[in-house]
Amino acid sequence: MLSADLLRTRISRGRITPMFCSTSFGKGTEYELANKVITSFVKAQKNGHTKGEMAKYSTSLEQQYDHKLVRGLFALLERRSTFQRVQLSGSTVDPQTVRQRLFEESSRQGLALSISHRQDIIRQIAQQMNLQSKDIEAVMWSDKEENLVLVQFDAISPKDLILWYNLSLIQTLLFKCTGLEFYVRGGIHWKRVLRDVKKYGLMYSLEHEVYKDEKDNNDSAIKCV
Repeated sequence: MLSADLLRTRISRGRITPMFCSTSFGKGTEYELANKVITSFVKAQKNGHTKGEMAKYSTSLEQQYDHKLVRGLFALLERRSTFQRVQLSGSTVDPQTVRQRLFEESSRQGLALSISHRQDIIRQIAQQMNLQSKDIEAVMWSDKEENLVLVQFDAISPKDLILWYNLSLIQTLLFKCTGLEFYVRGGIHWKRVLRDVKKYGLMYSLEHEVYKDEKDNNDSAIKCV
């Protein structure tokens, strides 16, 4: 399911229709977008990109495609990803500890109003913690959301991502609905649906309808409300 702000629908004559994605190939298609988003995650894992860097790429895609669709695809793939803060080799220094030491020293010396003064404070704290200045700068904000690094990504095909997106879209749309009406053909299928309806204690009514299909063979369907 997606967050409500990412729900894409069309409203016409009192009817709400979810804007599903197509699996059709071609330039400028939703399939092409899905492939671009997946590729960006694969490259981000390989190159150790941060969430902030990936967000910038997402913003660039929003200039070409529906921004809700782009954000929705990114949101789904983030669930297949693992993000971690930057780790220094051979050190378990905590970002909060680094920030506290820096702020305390800055408070003692006075607010750093120049780059050189700032670097002096960083250098002093680095010496006290047996680290290099570049390590201090790399670690002090590494626990912030935008600075987390993608370390693992479970790849998925563009088609599967689109199908997952469509399912998530309908789940989001139905989350606040108070009623649902649908048709099911085939005894095995409607029995399975009815079993789940009863399992979850939902109120329902059934109607049996008989109609002719394209081959003029009698068929039947169950209407569930």
